Amino acid sequence: MLAVLKKLEKQMIDAQLCTTYENISATPSWLHIDCRWTGLNNLLMVNP
Repeated sequence: MLAVLKKLEKQMIDAQLCTTYENISATPSWLHIDCRWTGLNNLLMVNP
């Protein structure tokens, strides 16, 4: 799933479909993504 997000990063940001995801190394069995205002031109990875 992360590879898909990275591949479609610009489209996701432009459409505000996904702006943020949790560090997959901290949550290896699931992936949390959300659409919050970050003001960035790239996906924001957060560490839980």
